[in-house]
Amino acid sequence: MELITLVLTIVSVLTGLVGVSIIFWLLFTGLINNDRKKMGKAVKVLFICAGAILIIQIVQFAFAIF
Repeated sequence: MELITLVLTIVSVLTGLVGVSIIFWLLFTGLINNDRKKMGKAVKVLFICAGAILIIQIVQFAFAIF
């Protein structure tokens, strides 16, 4: 049970790190090139990563209860 929680925590942290790096890369290149499409993609990546982390946190909470 603790192993599952540990794995979910690691996956959550990695999802956050990858998501943040992609968001900053898209925003930085979008601001330099004045490209609104890249900035829109950064917002989509933000919501996808936030949703994934939220789902992982809900699963961790469920494992903590049982």
